[in-house]
Amino acid sequence: MYLKSILSVLVVLWVGLGFSQTKPAMDVVCTSMDKEIFDFIMSDLKSQPSLKTVTPDVVGSYFLGRPYVARTLERLGDERLVVNLREFDCLTLVENSLAISRCFNNAKYSFDDFTRELKLIRYRGGKINGYTSRLHYFSEWIKDGETKGLITDVTKAAGGVPCSFPLSFMSQHPNLYAQLVAKPSLIAEIKKTEQKISKYTFFQLPKSDLIQHEDTIQNGDIIGIVGTTEGLDYAHDGIAVKVEGRLFMLHASADLKKVVVTAEPLCEYMRLKTKQSGISVLRIRK
Repeated sequence: MYLKSILSVLVVLWVGLGFSQTKPAMDVVCTSMDKEIFDFIMSDLKSQPSLKTVTPDVVGSYFLGRPYVARTLERLGDERLVVNLREFDCLTLVENSLAISRCFNNAKYSFDDFTRELKLIRYRGGKINGYTSRLHYFSEWIKDGETKGLITDVTKAAGGVPCSFPLSFMSQHPNLYAQLVAKPSLIAEIKKTEQKISKYTFFQLPKSDLIQHEDTIQNGDIIGIVGTTEGLDYAHDGIAVKVEGRLFMLHASADLKKVVVTAEPLCEYMRLKTKQSGISVLRIRK
């Protein structure tokens, strides 16, 4: 399903490329390897004449086996766009896969095109205006993505039930965020965002009913897994993959420490996750 030839070439690519720093644009942090990886993926996609458009699962398959690393975006100092195609957490895998698919589908093939797409996806209104302009909560990521025309939340139409998120985790635990420790004045801004997003209603497909709704979910849909931790919204996210009619998820796994497709259908994967209650489903707009 995920093109063994691509993966074998990627093994050579990962091993052969160095990690030397390249001179990025003023608001971009990256390495020469990140550019090489992007160029390889784009070139490989373009080499397939029958491939007119791609969904994020297709792009995400290029990253199978890559390491899971938390907090790859966190750095002190002025907020800049961090590009890392070498290692991922759950959200950066989704963001990078979405950005590259949007580039290919809109015939935007340069690395600069990619960084513009990534910035549009990752920041409120697509603009970098300090640490608090980054979409830290996935619930706001959803609302902002809909406003920008990137995604449509199809959870309600798929049979989802209402849910809300009384957000407070970041403002209540600033010691967990280096930027908030370094600049406590940002906590008030974070709290305003939490209060705003807490007023919205979202929808989820409860995990107990998920198997009944698998047919409504498509390859490449973004999956947000609703969590139960106080003050938070989503516990995890990934990309929908259909295998023989069943719903699986391509994701950066903190447990397995790498990018994988779940070994079992998503409803079974979630069954033993006591802090996960259901999923939201986000469809990519062309």
